[in-house]
Amino acid sequence: MGHVSTPFQILSLEGIDGISVDISTSQGAQQVGCSVDHQTLGARRIGLIGKIVNFSPAQLAQIAQIFLPMSTLRLTFEEAYWIDCVISESPVFSYDLKTVTFSVSLLAPSPYWKAVKINSYQLGGLTGGFTFPVNFSQRNPHSFGKRAALLYLNCKNRGNAVTDYMARIRCSSGEAAGVILVNAQTQQFLEISTGLVAGDVLEIYQENGILRATKTSAGIVTDVFADLNEDSDLFYMNVGDNVLRADVIEGEALLEVTIRFYDAVSGVRYGISGLQ
Repeated sequence: MGHVSTPFQILSLEGIDGISVDISTSQGAQQVGCSVDHQTLGARRIGLIGKIVNFSPAQLAQIAQIFLPMSTLRLTFEEAYWIDCVISESPVFSYDLKTVTFSVSLLAPSPYWKAVKINSYQLGGLTGGFTFPVNFSQRNPHSFGKRAALLYLNCKNRGNAVTDYMARIRCSSGEAAGVILVNAQTQQFLEISTGLVAGDVLEIYQENGILRATKTSAGIVTDVFADLNEDSDLFYMNVGDNVLRADVIEGEALLEVTIRFYDAVSGVRYGISGLQ
C-alpha cells in the first residue's frame, strides 16, 4: 500500500516517530521537583489514513481483508524499516462521489522499528571459502573453508535502541555440560546448563516479548528454558559495540555460535531510507 503502482494512496501516518514513556514519580515533604521511581515503554499506536480514487467494490473488499480484525501484519516504511502490528480498529470508510477515504488503527506490541536487513555474526565453526575459479592441483589446493577459533566477536548494533537477538549454538564435536555467552564490555551474560553432544543445537530467542530456549537433539526439539541461569541478563544487543564470547561451562566441545538481530530505531521519518 502507498506504492506508486497501487491505487491505495496513504494520506497520513500518525505515531510512527517518537515513543511515549510511562513514568512513575513521587514527591517527599518539602521536596523541590520529584523523584522518578519507574520508567516503562508500552506499545506503539499507529493511525493510518488513505484514499482510493475511482474505487471499485473489489478494492474495498481487499482493504477489509488486509486489515481483518484479530489478524497481524508487518508495516514497512520506505523499504528500510518494519514493525509488526495487530489491528486495533478495522477500516472505517467514508465516501465522496467516486473517492473513498479509509482509516485504520494499529497497535505495535514492541515500539521499536527494525531494519529490513538482518545482521548475522558467527563465532567459531567453519568459514566458507569456496570461490571460482576452482584449483584442484596438489601444489596449490583450493580452500573450501577454514575452521575459526572461538574468539571475541563484535556484534555491532547500528540503530539507536537496544534490540533482541537470536543465538544459535551448535556443538560440532565433543561434549559440554552447558554454555555461557558473555558481553566482555558490560559483563552481562546468558548461561544455560543443558548438556550438549556433537550435533545438538541450542536456540535462544524472544517471541512476542517472551524469552524462549530450545534444544534440538537427533531431530527432537525440547524446551530447555528451565535450564537457564536465573541471573542471566544478556537479553538484548546494546546500541553500538557488543563484544561477545561463548564458552562451555564444563567439558571439551567445539561450538559454532551464530548471533542474528535487526538494528532498531525509536522512530522513522521520511527520507530515513537514504540514511542507511
